[in-house]
Amino acid sequence: MRSNQSKYLLVISLFLGAYYLIAGIYLNHLGYFSQEALFYIEKSKIVAHGLDNKLRVMGLTAPILPFYSSFIFSLTNLYAPIIASSIGTAMLFYFMASTLLKRVSDDFYLIILLIIFVLHPGILYAACSGKSVALVLVFFFLFFFNLLKFYRSNTTFHVSIASICLVILIFCDYKFIWLSLFFIPLVLSITIQSLNLSEQESIFRLFISFNNPSLRRKLINKTFALYIIIFVLPLACVVCYKLLNLTHANDLNYSVESPYATWTVLADKLTFDQLSTNLVYRLPEASILISGKMMLFCPLILVALYLFRNSTYQLLTLLTPFAFVEFLHIKYEKVFLPQEYYLIFLVLRCCVFYTKHKH
Repeated sequence: MRSNQSKYLLVISLFLGAYYLIAGIYLNHLGYFSQEALFYIEKSKIVAHGLDNKLRVMGLTAPILPFYSSFIFSLTNLYAPIIASSIGTAMLFYFMASTLLKRVSDDFYLIILLIIFVLHPGILYAACSGKSVALVLVFFFLFFFNLLKFYRSNTTFHVSIASICLVILIFCDYKFIWLSLFFIPLVLSITIQSLNLSEQESIFRLFISFNNPSLRRKLINKTFALYIIIFVLPLACVVCYKLLNLTHANDLNYSVESPYATWTVLADKLTFDQLSTNLVYRLPEASILISGKMMLFCPLILVALYLFRNSTYQLLTLLTPFAFVEFLHIKYEKVFLPQEYYLIFLVLRCCVFYTKHKH
């Protein structure tokens, strides 16, 4: 029965991928294109036929993983970014649907998920634009899903997979490196909850742990171990990539600051210039508007927060993407926050629903 379900999901995913590809090509013929997709096409042409330093282009173009996924198809087709984003979104559906069927037997939820992937404007944008949004959503889903599974199982396997997904997420969009910043204070709360104590309140569990030498030693060891598992791999990968930048471009931040390496530099400058010279005044994004957009993209995230109301560390985990988006708004205040950062809450809501249903 499970094998039949996997086959059905694979067929549905293939049809979804074809649907996204046809829609993306049709929109492209109508004149719609994304700056990121054009950037990937140009870089692929340089690697295939250009005279520039091809090794530097291959290794330092950012974001590097979406570029590689687009480059694979660029050898035969100019619609390579659209093909890559279509396949990425179909993969996201397959992962989410297969995870759903392992936890619920009712096909009603699968139909709802399929309707979302067919009609939701944000999902269609991710699939048809040729941007890196689809890959970001795939690994954002896998990161939070494995992290929430770790809370239930308390096994390091899931948190190790989450760490690998975080690395891939960072190399799909470098701005997600700031997401790890909000998990640093959260690790202590996670460790406290993982201790086998009868007390439920976190503050009392912390008090008991520090007053018991055995529990204190266990708390310190588990906290240190979690820090290593979650953060050492992303940190090591980023450091190695910085050294690669320094070796081949004499600049540690070449891949994130040079207009030759990433499309965001010129795109952000163009957006800022348009906002500065535009005769029609646009209201700046205030924090309340940012929060409103989060709710607008996924109102059910409020239900997710309600489901974890009695679990402090899980609730804090769900609030980290909110803090992350607010942080991006503050750090990159000169430009409007791209809409794709709000799509992560749609994925986050599904992670909560899946982890609240046991096998």
